[in-house]
Amino acid sequence: MHVGDLDASSAPAGNRWNASVTITIHDENENPVANATVTGTWFLGNRMRSDTCITNSNGQCTITRTIANFMTTATFSVDNVTGTLTYDDGGNHDPDGDSNGKTITVNKP
Repeated sequence: MHVGDLDASSAPAGNRWNASVTITIHDENENPVANATVTGTWFLGNRMRSDTCITNSNGQCTITRTIANFMTTATFSVDNVTGTLTYDDGGNHDPDGDSNGKTITVNKP
């Protein structure tokens, strides 16, 4: 299995903002993989925060992190994917080109 897409979104959250990344996991035939656990790291200036999510039947899960308002970007990187299949990060890709299939930057809204 591999990352088949990373999509970023952001939204205001009072005096902060929310950065979200939707991760799509595919098998070797590009079919969605359900119940895969995605582990990743948010890079927030000089801080790092880990998060996980579990994919649904469409092979997708979303991770959201609340960000301090003074920060204009947050970067998320997929560290590992576990499940019934073996994770092959060499197969990671992103069809819309807004990431390299492993790392994506979320811009403040």
